[in-house]
Amino acid sequence: IEDSSEHAKLAEAASEIAGTVAAAEFPEEMRSSVDPSVNPCDDFYEYACGAWIEDNKHDINPFETRKALSWTSASDRAREAETKLLETDKGPAGTFYRSCMDVAAVEKAGAAPLRPWLDMIDAVKDMPSLVSAAVQLNKQDMDVLWSWYLDNNPHKADEYAFFLDSPSTSLPDKSYYLEDSAEMEAHRRLFVGIVADFFKMVGREDAHHEAELVLELETKLAAGDQDRVDQRNDHGSFTSWHKVKELAPAVPWSSWLSQLGECTPVVGGGVNPCTTPHHAIHTVGESGGVPLLLRNKQFFPVLNELMAPDNIDAIKAEMRWKLIRNGALYLSAEFLDKMVELSKDLYGVQQKSPRPRKCFYSVSSNTPWPAAKLYTDNIFPHANRDAALVMLEHIRSQFMEALSTEEWMSAEDRVAAQHKLKQMFFQVAWPTDK
Repeated sequence: IEDSSEHAKLAEAASEIAGTVAAAEFPEEMRSSVDPSVNPCDDFYEYACGAWIEDNKHDINPFETRKALSWTSASDRAREAETKLLETDKGPAGTFYRSCMDVAAVEKAGAAPLRPWLDMIDAVKDMPSLVSAAVQLNKQDMDVLWSWYLDNNPHKADEYAFFLDSPSTSLPDKSYYLEDSAEMEAHRRLFVGIVADFFKMVGREDAHHEAELVLELETKLAAGDQDRVDQRNDHGSFTSWHKVKELAPAVPWSSWLSQLGECTPVVGGGVNPCTTPHHAIHTVGESGGVPLLLRNKQFFPVLNELMAPDNIDAIKAEMRWKLIRNGALYLSAEFLDKMVELSKDLYGVQQKSPRPRKCFYSVSSNTPWPAAKLYTDNIFPHANRDAALVMLEHIRSQFMEALSTEEWMSAEDRVAAQHKLKQMFFQVAWPTDK
């Protein structure tokens, strides 16, 4: 065969035949999932799952990005049962749900709930006012130029740690910002257009320019970020505020931390959930205080450069965008529709979630403890919890029995493992002290 295209066709056919022959040895339930037209050496995932994906991809709801079969079914049953309770519940969870379901009030409000926050950002003129605005956004779970959070200390499981890290960005991965390809450029252009549309919806006059500032700033943030492998392996390293200030001296860390622990006024008024300042925050990173851990150390010199005074307009644009993106899911239909447009491009979402479903998940996110208690008190079968605890204790006893006879363990390791197993306590369905 002299024609190179014929060589390619022959190779492709041979590969498919080989794949089919190999799959013939698989059990039937596996054979039906395999796509033998794909060379497993080129794309094993597509070879192993391609036929299953093709057969099932249309079963995913147009308002979702994935489906987990049996887990989805269980989740749907729990959601439907609790939604009925939320419709009449007089506590925080029910009140939030019915507020979310009041579409007429939501549509009437439009973008008005954002106005006090936008005014706060507009008032930023220097580093002190920028830090104060950042603190207010941080307290509503919106990071701007860096992120912080409390979590279990990965180096000592029985205590918490205070983490500093790079912030979240709008696009799924740093490659969306940095990759020089037609596909990624198309994502970036659509992103700028959508951000500009949002800015127009809240009255920004130079909306497209500010949207370009957002992309430019987030591109710089992404350039300083880790790739996915490094993110997964970076559990944080112990540090001190002195070392953090050496990495990013342009950030007024002391002022930020101090304000973070204070009961600052609620933007736009309303009930302040903070009644007592969190003075313990001043001991973070100090002897006897909560440990300070730094993730993505390479990012912080990049952050330092971004804190230049001539970059404040870009930072303010990013603040507006973070505010709008965070609030859009709770606002009128035009905001929701625009978010679907972005999600369709990035994640394949085709339409808005049904309102009761959306409001249920809003309740779960914003009033998690009252919602969880409502479920455990009224729906969760308590006998299942008792059975699970019995099962776990049986597993513990089997492990304990096995530890006593394992020949590969040293005596010292055996004693340590047995002690750890005894100290383990089980929490099923709801939290308990022990």
